[in-house]
Amino acid sequence: MIPCCPRRKDSWFWIGSEDGLYSVKSGYRRIMGEATQAPGFSQWSRLWRIPVAPKVKVCVWRALRGILPTVSTLNSKGLEIDNCCSICGQLSETVDHLFLLCPFAEYVWERSSFRVANRSAASSFSDWVQLVFQTATSSELIPIVWTIWMIWKCRNAAVWEQRVPTPEVTVRMVLNFSKGWENSHREDPPTLAPSAERVPPLKLPIVFLMLLYSMLRVWLVLVE
Repeated sequence: MIPCCPRRKDSWFWIGSEDGLYSVKSGYRRIMGEATQAPGFSQWSRLWRIPVAPKVKVCVWRALRGILPTVSTLNSKGLEIDNCCSICGQLSETVDHLFLLCPFAEYVWERSSFRVANRSAASSFSDWVQLVFQTATSSELIPIVWTIWMIWKCRNAAVWEQRVPTPEVTVRMVLNFSKGWENSHREDPPTLAPSAERVPPLKLPIVFLMLLYSMLRVWLVLVE
């Protein structure tokens, strides 16, 4: 039995705050606190601070949360489709397979010019990303998250366009997309406006001023 006080009227109580009152801020904190919990990964604030396109960070976040619409995820939601990988057509298309175990993904990581953590040292994609964030610098994380997003983009091309670029082309696309986004968001140094030169006032000779004064007096006399 739940103890209750018969002398008091029933009322609503919001468990997301200490005073029991709901606010948008407390609701947001509760939702985000639950949504950002993924086994094996804990560096969410560092992920959101990476200077890349927002869609790239959202893609990595969804993959870590297990809500990226892979074939395996769609099957778990009741959608009956072929469970094979959309790129290699072999094993089940899970997040772990798509980004780590698929031969296409392995070729892409091997042909990348940047250093990544050993994929065989992690038991899952989230564990591997956690290891990457622990060993890579902030600048090294930029091409890594771009590569994750590009692998997902290639997967979508295989589903909707029935084509998959080669790993070499994929690596070049990662460089092009990352450099293009970086250049478009780079702030140019402010240009200083040229200082306006002060023009000294025109100095008229005294003889000319006296002549003007005399002509003005003559004109006034004629008018009168």
